[in-house]
Amino acid sequence: MAFTPKFKVPAIFAMVEPKIFGNKKSTRCALTGTPIDYGALMYVVKFSAYNDAERFSVSEAASLHPGFQASVDNLERCAYPTDLMFYSDLERAEMVDQMWAKSQSRLMMMEYVQEKPSLEAQESWAQYYFSISRAEMLEEQKRLTATKDKYLSGDQIWKQLLKNINILEKDVNSEEVDKAWSLLGVIVLCDLHPRLVEIYNNLTPELRVVLSCSDNPIFAKLAEDSGLLPNWTTIFEIIGHARLSLADMLALAKWGKSNPDSLALLWKTHMKFGLLSFNIAPKLGFRKMLSNGHSAYLLFLFSSREDLCPMLRYFEVGKYHQNQNFIDQYFCFVPSIAYQSPYLYRSKAISALLDGRLEEASKIAVLMRKHVQHYMHGSPTGFINATEKMVKDYRRKIESPKNRR
Repeated sequence: MAFTPKFKVPAIFAMVEPKIFGNKKSTRCALTGTPIDYGALMYVVKFSAYNDAERFSVSEAASLHPGFQASVDNLERCAYPTDLMFYSDLERAEMVDQMWAKSQSRLMMMEYVQEKPSLEAQESWAQYYFSISRAEMLEEQKRLTATKDKYLSGDQIWKQLLKNINILEKDVNSEEVDKAWSLLGVIVLCDLHPRLVEIYNNLTPELRVVLSCSDNPIFAKLAEDSGLLPNWTTIFEIIGHARLSLADMLALAKWGKSNPDSLALLWKTHMKFGLLSFNIAPKLGFRKMLSNGHSAYLLFLFSSREDLCPMLRYFEVGKYHQNQNFIDQYFCFVPSIAYQSPYLYRSKAISALLDGRLEEASKIAVLMRKHVQHYMHGSPTGFINATEKMVKDYRRKIESPKNRR
């Protein structure tokens, strides 16, 4: 039986990473079906920013396909063609990943810009992810073909974006916030983003902070060069790490101590857009800094200035249940703080260390074993162990005879 590719290219990738295949048992290339052997170079492709979204393996040979290379180039340059990403028709807006589609596509764009993959990609993804019948797929293809000339032009998309930026610059409710992330995430990855660069200085500071957290590094550089967020490209790189070392967290805290005005703006942005909230990500376009728990890394920026982050300042260590008024007031758009609690405890521990309250830091780390029961990536045990080790290592260094002199 002939091999059917798992997806077709060009496509809209959320992630592409090179990797040396390390399993003794070979796997097969998602594009060609050929085996990928142990020790071979391959590429891991994801179509969604979700941590547990399906990963596809692509062999080195298949990666040379012009369509694959064009997709990677578009991702790296944040220059996906507009007509690949936007449609004027949104009766069937499932894009790429079933979990993502079910939770996001009903809100995606709505009054803003509506999104749909290319016809070729739609056929492949619909068949693979949604298991619709062949007859249904052909009917859908026929309907799409009849409307394929209804692509929104770049000018039409831009006009809608400008219209809705006016809405986003006012106070927003949770539904509008969700749509805002979806809209901006798509814009920063497509060939319209240079227009956004042109009007960057006319946007509100909060919107500029949001853009600085996107996967398009040009906005991090603009935030840095304009003085909005000094040295932000360094912070952008650190928070993009899969896991933070103690040195990373101390560097984040040092940045916060040196830039109190920027910290105050970050908190203001959180209160408007839920910047520190897990549920604002993953969205297309915000994978590096904000998805898979990375948004909680921003808490470490406040470790030296808890007074500028009420979320940390009023968090009560050692309590199973926080005051609901506290949650409602400061954890914008977050129904539960269970998955943020590990990061809140660690941030409080680092804050205590930096303030010289070494015994308190150790106590906080110990209390985590009793009161932290959830973690973004599974069991919290490893995270708790790492926190205790960080506190011990820091104390050992500070309390050593050499540093006491």
